[in-house]
Amino acid sequence: MTVLELLPELKNKPEEYIKSVEKSYNDYIDFSDIPIGYRNEYRVNITGKLENIMKNISTVVSDRYNILLNFNGYKNTGYIAYVIINEYFKQIHLNNDILENIVYIDTNLLVEDYKRLMNVNQLSQNTAHSLNTLLNSIETASMVIWDKFSKLESTYDKHKIYDILSIRKRNNCCNIYMIAGGTSNLSQVIGADIFDMMDVDFGCDCSRINFEVPKKGMNLEC
Repeated sequence: MTVLELLPELKNKPEEYIKSVEKSYNDYIDFSDIPIGYRNEYRVNITGKLENIMKNISTVVSDRYNILLNFNGYKNTGYIAYVIINEYFKQIHLNNDILENIVYIDTNLLVEDYKRLMNVNQLSQNTAHSLNTLLNSIETASMVIWDKFSKLESTYDKHKIYDILSIRKRNNCCNIYMIAGGTSNLSQVIGADIFDMMDVDFGCDCSRINFEVPKKGMNLEC
């Protein structure tokens, strides 16, 4: 995704201005810690209630709303998170508002990263998330998009996430939680304490929405 694809309005602007916005955009995407594998596609078809959330994403962030999104599975949630981050940057730029930080978190990999940091023998290994995310922005970013949030399993995982959410609430930060499998027994899956700490303002059932990510152009037949 290039800044001109996201903001075609820039095409008639001076080259130096375009480069300035492009640098700001690239730095913003890098800070978000969205994996490179999800940055290839912006053209994900967003419909229904989720489309309404997307149209108002700048307000969601500025007014600190906590949103719960339920999907059929986690196949395309990373791409959708990328679309959300891009849409927010676009709205803020067009409205000339203050840009706040959004960070993408793979919940499963996050707790594994913290386990690695506790293990002296694994300190030299790379973590899935950047050290800045793990040690700072996870607690201070205005919004965190939590992917695979309903895959929490161990007691350590749940305690760690509960502590992070508690700190984020103290810091007046908001969250988007991406889950799969429905909300009816979510409190049993992740724990009642975490469910309460999520402090969800709006929920959106996306399980019936068909999110198709455009396929690669080459046609290979075996």
